[in-house]
Amino acid sequence: MVMSFFRRPDDSGIDHIEAQVQRMVNDARHTFDLAMNAITGGSVSSVAEEVRRTDRQINITEMEIRRELVVHFSVHAGGDAAHAGIDAIEALWDRIGTENPAGEFVIAVDDDVRLDDLEGTFFRWLANADPARDRIQRGPRIGFDARRKTPGRDDRDGVPVRDYPPLVSMSPEIVDRVDDRWREYGFKGDPAPSRFAAPDR
Repeated sequence: MVMSFFRRPDDSGIDHIEAQVQRMVNDARHTFDLAMNAITGGSVSSVAEEVRRTDRQINITEMEIRRELVVHFSVHAGGDAAHAGIDAIEALWDRIGTENPAGEFVIAVDDDVRLDDLEGTFFRWLANADPARDRIQRGPRIGFDARRKTPGRDDRDGVPVRDYPPLVSMSPEIVDRVDDRWREYGFKGDPAPSRFAAPDR
């Protein structure tokens, strides 16, 4: 699962990227029109430099777009083997290759975490990853093993692992009670979905 984050600190990231993509499309259309004119009777030599210039501009715009994005992957570690998270990250990087800008930031999570749950993925990263033990870097890429760790199995580079407590969750009855009393607590609007609801809710 791929999720992209914009480097810009405000909400203008998507608008800026959309404008750059539109510029690329317009440049590509211009190049196509030049080529068609040359093919249908115009002079190839008269448009060759303009086609090259426009092609260079398309490449520059593509690089600008790539610099604007941090492409984030969440991956399932795929098992309980020691360091399975690190292995999953390295396997992803091997698969996508060094030329592909994707996979700049990778988080490996347990199989019970939904990969499209950004909040849950980040929660596991902050709760389960030790930056000294669970981090791997390859060139500009960085990955974190955010799986629950088991003492003895997941010790790495001399950094031991403590027992990890189970995640706290609320029963559906408690969630319903809070939802029913939401306005009584002074909150406006509809109740926010509980991130701590038990999985069967």
